[in-house]
Amino acid sequence: MNRFITLFLGVFLAIAAILPASAADTYAVDTQGRHYYAGFQISHLGFSIMHGRFDELDGSIQYDAANPSASKVSVVIQAASFNSNNPKRDGHLKSPDFFNVGEFPEITFVSTKVEPGANGTAKITGDLTMVGVTKSITLDARLIQVGANPFTKAATAAWSARGTIKRSDFDIKYGLPAIGDDVTLLLDIEALKQ
Repeated sequence: MNRFITLFLGVFLAIAAILPASAADTYAVDTQGRHYYAGFQISHLGFSIMHGRFDELDGSIQYDAANPSASKVSVVIQAASFNSNNPKRDGHLKSPDFFNVGEFPEITFVSTKVEPGANGTAKITGDLTMVGVTKSITLDARLIQVGANPFTKAATAAWSARGTIKRSDFDIKYGLPAIGDDVTLLLDIEALKQ
């Protein structure tokens, strides 16, 4: 029996040695060049659409061009970097009424499933964690381009993603219903191959 196990392991390791490694390439968000945008849109009292963004984020993408469904996404946003171009409003949105950045400094998204569509599109399902609450959400994503940056020659890839959540699902209920519950998420990322 021991000889059989040894033979089996030997054959298994020999096959593993000649098989190609995962075809996924790792890309890191271009934080140095700040080629990214993470923001949202929400109804303000029914009169206008308020726009906000987060100025600091990091993340990585495991992109498998041959098998896109095996791709993975991980993004970390610094909640305190929120910016709506209004310091007084930003201070309120960073407070416990909204993002509570003192207690929950990070907003994270980690993919759990990628469903490729036509022409570089995909539905990316993952866990969004915000103010200590984790919910599964789905983003509509689109691969913009993969190739060499014409200026730096660095291998680069870019994606755009959109989605909608209800902020009340994350226990952010201040001002409801006057301030909208539906929030449109916007994420555009340029990333560098590692």
